[in-house]
Amino acid sequence: IYGIEMTQSTIEDLLDINIDYYFRVNFTTLENVIDSIGGVDVYSQYSFVSYIGNYQFYEGYNHMNGEQALGFARERKSLPNGDTSRAENQQAVIDGIIRKLTSSTIISKYNSLLNSIKNTFQTNMSDSDVTNLIKMQLEDNAKWNITSYVLEGTGAYNYTYSYQGQELYVMEPDTDSISTAHDMINAVADGEKLESSYDEDASNIKNPDKVTPPSNNGNNNSNNNTNNNDTSTDNEDTTNDEETTTDPLEPFLPTDDNDNTNDNTNDNEDGGDNNNQNNDEENSSGDNNNNNNDQNNSSNNEPT
Repeated sequence: IYGIEMTQSTIEDLLDINIDYYFRVNFTTLENVIDSIGGVDVYSQYSFVSYIGNYQFYEGYNHMNGEQALGFARERKSLPNGDTSRAENQQAVIDGIIRKLTSSTIISKYNSLLNSIKNTFQTNMSDSDVTNLIKMQLEDNAKWNITSYVLEGTGAYNYTYSYQGQELYVMEPDTDSISTAHDMINAVADGEKLESSYDEDASNIKNPDKVTPPSNNGNNNSNNNTNNNDTSTDNEDTTNDEETTTDPLEPFLPTDDNDNTNDNTNDNEDGGDNNNQNNDEENSSGDNNNNNNDQNNSSNNEPT
């Protein structure tokens, strides 16, 4: 809520790293990007039915369109570790997008893709930075080795800077987890190849099915090391996910007459914006700026 620069500096301070680039989109842009590249193959650790969109996702790889991928990335109630599982799913969507965008069939059409999402995202990368990155990929056609990591912590109630008058449910980060993330990011920056979190060649890909909405019976599995034991009021828990609400990112994003944002979200449930923050020789995606879950998605480009 304090802007991209504050988010960036906060993560830099927490992990003791430098973040060179960021890429910020809203929900509508995420859907449009995925639809414009013909969908993405996303890995799911679990089979579950989402409250958002009412889709049956299957363990393993699922081929998702924009709406399905957004519902997959936003879901937490149906997942065993709540916010932590959601952070893992968000990183899996980023993995699917990177793999599809860097494929030879898609990257050769980058001009039309960029034009289709013009003015619907924010980044501090210059046009020349983007062009040079695309040219590099076209020349070497390298595959990307993507390693994801989610910070761990313990649920607690505490005062926050943004709301000082009342204790709110927060995650207190585990110091060992922070150290692990710091070491992983620096290893990638130094040119080390980490073990991939995903299969390079997805197989047995399933298609999510539209199903009857699950009943909200509160059968989430709790975990003391995640945010899933949250007993505070959650706006989405008491509202219909089908209800149309205003995208909280709308005031911060460039306007586009053709971008009619109509998203189902609130800051408390979805953590605000989707940031993809990249280190110099890595793609380090933050927690999609979920204030309760700092997450690191470190990617390094390896030649084939």
